[in-house]
Amino acid sequence: MPGSRTTATGLPIQAQNRKRRSTGSQSGRKRLGKGMLLPHTATFVREQSLYWHLALAAFRVGKANGDLPAELAKALYLAQYLEEAGFGALEDALYLEAERILDFAAAERGQRHLAPGI
Repeated sequence: MPGSRTTATGLPIQAQNRKRRSTGSQSGRKRLGKGMLLPHTATFVREQSLYWHLALAAFRVGKANGDLPAELAKALYLAQYLEEAGFGALEDALYLEAERILDFAAAERGQRHLAPGI
């Protein structure tokens, strides 16, 4: 065909079969608003930090409710993700030990395990 592109061997280039990316409305996922994409405010971070510190203090003295190990696990996983991203220098063994302690505490309260592999 005149005007069609060919390879170095003279064979015509076939159209590539690429999957089309679905648009935001077709993907089934809700689009995130601007507020969900921006970093947290300093006020929110301070409140969350205070919440986790108080939760840890209650856990240490044995005055924890049933959801406390799960809340502390959230803080632990966030700290581990930040450390993996370069914000910290703790050894992985410390995170695993903390996870084991929280998992044990959850099991003592009759809750499911926090980590699936433990």
